[in-house]
Amino acid sequence: RLVPVKNIDMQIRAFARIAREFPRARLRIVGSGTLNEVLKSQVRSLKLEGRVVFEGQQENPARFYQEADAFLLTSDCEGWGVAVVEAAAFGLPIIMTDVGCAGDFIRNGESGIVIPVGDAAALTAAMERLITHEPFRTRLAAAARRAFEALPTPEEQIQKQIIAWRALL
Repeated sequence: RLVPVKNIDMQIRAFARIAREFPRARLRIVGSGTLNEVLKSQVRSLKLEGRVVFEGQQENPARFYQEADAFLLTSDCEGWGVAVVEAAAFGLPIIMTDVGCAGDFIRNGESGIVIPVGDAAALTAAMERLITHEPFRTRLAAAARRAFEALPTPEEQIQKQIIAWRALL
């Protein structure tokens, strides 16, 4: 969703710095929302047309995960973060703000890079690190995939919930 809480403008600002140093880098933004035109205007003002691509809302985002080199989540606030879990399932290195499943499912330096909420400089540094350090990027991607594979199945999660509820009774 292209809404204020997702802080997509921070991605664009960080990418503007990355784009100067890495001319082949691209940022693809999947989704739609109330900030769609504002964000497109920001891209135009930073002269990033063609480097930042708005893909719109997608019913099946699998193709985007398959084609991506990394996944960014820059939300100011988030629940568990289904998109993060999906990205991990596709074996993507993940950069995310310290929200939702950060620290639990995605651990900083192990299965992803967790940055402070709203920290564009940390986002830029993390993006640069993934671009320039292939072994680190590869290690994070593999660890994200393992984290996904370690998640309980729906049936296992239901059983855990039943046990927890029985313990309360």
